[in-house]
Amino acid sequence: MNEYVNFYEKNKISPVRQNIDDFALHVKRREGLYRQLGLLRANFEGKKVLEVGPGGGYNALVTYSFKPSKYVLVEPNSTGFQELKNNFATHGFNENVEFHNTFLEDFTCKESFDVVMCEGLIQGLPNREVFLTKLSSLVKEGGVLVITVADEISMFFEILRRYLANELIKDEKDFKKQIAILVEAFSPHLETLKGMTRRYDDWCADLLCDAIYNHTFSVADAITLFQNEYFFYGASPNVFHDFRWYKALPHNPLEYNAYYLEQFNTQRHNFINSAQTYDKCSAEKNVALSLTCKELIEVVKSLEKHDGTYAKEDAIALLKRIADNLLEVDSSLHVSIHEVIEIVQKENLTTHDVSQLCTMKPLFGRGQTFLSFCKETL
Repeated sequence: MNEYVNFYEKNKISPVRQNIDDFALHVKRREGLYRQLGLLRANFEGKKVLEVGPGGGYNALVTYSFKPSKYVLVEPNSTGFQELKNNFATHGFNENVEFHNTFLEDFTCKESFDVVMCEGLIQGLPNREVFLTKLSSLVKEGGVLVITVADEISMFFEILRRYLANELIKDEKDFKKQIAILVEAFSPHLETLKGMTRRYDDWCADLLCDAIYNHTFSVADAITLFQNEYFFYGASPNVFHDFRWYKALPHNPLEYNAYYLEQFNTQRHNFINSAQTYDKCSAEKNVALSLTCKELIEVVKSLEKHDGTYAKEDAIALLKRIADNLLEVDSSLHVSIHEVIEIVQKENLTTHDVSQLCTMKPLFGRGQTFLSFCKETL
């Protein structure tokens, strides 16, 4: 059982609920995502589609509305699975759809699919390569694979909030009361997010899932994993440019994908702040930023477990290094990190302290990035 499902089953939750009262708007948002990934309605209509980990099915409802000839949904969390079936039944979506309450590893299927999707799951898994090998085996030649990734830079401010959350709930054992404390603390932060459709209590619940500590799976990691079998296709947000002439494009996936891998390290600092886009940065500086953010994840995890490996001073030292690295990129990021350093040194951190963070409150990284890949036709 992976950490997501273990956490969800333990607390009997499926924390991915969305407000889709305006379903037409919900469809338009999803269409925008698919366009960035190179997918239109026509790529789904009449096609065989597999989705792994759809949760309660809020986004899957849109995909179904594009009229695939067969839509197979694999959801291991029992709470999410029941919500998924209920949502489809409520909308009268019952033709050409299959529901499987199982793990991908236990899912047996002899056919391959035109489109295979897995959203918000892979970056939290410890066994990504095994999982993705199974997922890839279900994509037909010439088909499209859509996944999400998230790394230590794109999740930096979430890890920082996890650190604050740990301080706020350290004396509270009841899960529902923990969530209430975090909603009070982080609601003013979440209110700054334009287009936020997710429930605040669900966001706070996911913040507490230990899978967040595994979020070190970058865009480059995913491209590298698939570089011999797939052509990189699209990303949302789209952080790449490709000025190559189509007649001169490499026909081999490895050579084709190398172009994007070369760009990544000069752009990865752009994942730290979703509200801004910065000029290129040196690969060396960005690699250093990545390594320090990874160290911070380990320190925050250790402090939460009280295993004695690290002290609060270690977290503060790392935060200062990250702030210094970002000073020339955006001085406001430097200020916001030092704002957090100041309040975490208080003996008794309160929800008011966190809710009133001035410069850090509206700062969120790009979180998860959607990627699409085209499987090579042999």
